[in-house]
Amino acid sequence: MTDAPPTGDPGIGRLAGLAAWLDGQAPGTTHQVVAVERPAAGYSSETALVDVRCHPAPHHPDSGTTVASPGPPAWSRNEGSSPSGSTVASPLPPAWSRNEGSSPSGSTVASPGPPAWSRNEGSSPSGSTVASPVPPAWSRNEGSSPSGSTVASPVPPAWSQNEGGEAGEGSDGAVERLVVKLPPPGPAIFPAYDFALQARVQEAVAAAGIPAPAPARSEADERWLGAPFLVMPAVDGHVVGSVPAFDRRLTAAGAGANRALHTAFVHLVADVNQVDWRAAGLDGVLPHRDNAAELAYWRDYLDWYADGEVLVPALVAALDWCAAHPPAREPEPALRWGDVRLENVILDDDLHPVAVLDWEMASLGAAEHDLAWLTTLQATQDALVGRRVDGFLDLAEVVATYEARLGRPVQDLAWYEALAALRSTAILTRIAHLNDRRGEPNFFPIADNPMLDLLAGRTAGG
Repeated sequence: MTDAPPTGDPGIGRLAGLAAWLDGQAPGTTHQVVAVERPAAGYSSETALVDVRCHPAPHHPDSGTTVASPGPPAWSRNEGSSPSGSTVASPLPPAWSRNEGSSPSGSTVASPGPPAWSRNEGSSPSGSTVASPVPPAWSRNEGSSPSGSTVASPVPPAWSQNEGGEAGEGSDGAVERLVVKLPPPGPAIFPAYDFALQARVQEAVAAAGIPAPAPARSEADERWLGAPFLVMPAVDGHVVGSVPAFDRRLTAAGAGANRALHTAFVHLVADVNQVDWRAAGLDGVLPHRDNAAELAYWRDYLDWYADGEVLVPALVAALDWCAAHPPAREPEPALRWGDVRLENVILDDDLHPVAVLDWEMASLGAAEHDLAWLTTLQATQDALVGRRVDGFLDLAEVVATYEARLGRPVQDLAWYEALAALRSTAILTRIAHLNDRRGEPNFFPIADNPMLDLLAGRTAGG
């Protein structure tokens, strides 16, 4: 049976139940949760780095049979089938209610959307400010976890090998670091968080050659941890700061290395958009969102984000403008990453991308949405902080680099950027609304947010 966690260890708590779940995923092994690192709770998914010790399962002294903790029924796992025979792990919520925004990942997992300089809720284990839904501060410009660097297994973890074999040689006592993601503990940025969807897309893109943490497993059965959850291996590396222009690692790297990084990042976005989503098995898994459906999603969001109140009329006006000026035609649907930010990529010591995080915003639609999210957030940061990373591509170079990699010119980018500005400002307004409800200060007041001026500039005129 699985060893109990250290008596009185306050850091492990309910995550001790992960050991029994892992036993069921990897017959022939037993697991013990030995350490947990948690960022401060915010308004997105609760994420933890969990160190797990793996042992060969003890054998019955008389029969010689392996004794292991029972796993959940197959239909409760994301790779199993339902009692009716279908292979759906947990029912997907309506398209508009899915997490349209954020992460997980390698050394940490981030939820969608807004840059961290717009948020101020919570602190990391080291006391520095952490604003969910981006990675905690200790995984950003400091470059490592509180313990140094994130531990990554060089081979797929034993719990991913659930064909029923014995644990491999050399696994006795080995410690694996995993990322565990749970639903937000309270009011959140989005109405629902779909871990089954994220696990499916993360494994699909990894199989297609995109660097993404895999295997990823979702669990809908709440008996293990008291809530649905997502598990994946941690990835060794660094995550840049939420404001890349202030990131110490990038500042030290110099213009040449930064330009190479930024070019690789833009190429990575185009590569995601070129994944054959049908061949990857994502048709029927991800929501199809043409532009009309995208506008409908955000109209529903504006009805929900302030509990039915029209908190910022300018957002409704901007959405009306987008609806009145749609592109005449749309490109063929592509796989959309969703939360396209450099902070959602883990880098190695040489600033090469090694893992792409945060797939909960993934959908099928115009690739221009991903490019527009990238360029709009970059332009917004440049305007608000007054500087750009030395060596980074300017906006025209970003577009030209993306088009060359994608193999076609982008269409109607100004419209997609206006919608991206609306989306990001709506998310920030939701966070500000929740801060107001908790009596916490906001970086930008709701009614006097400078991003509203930037949005108005994009939606003025016909």
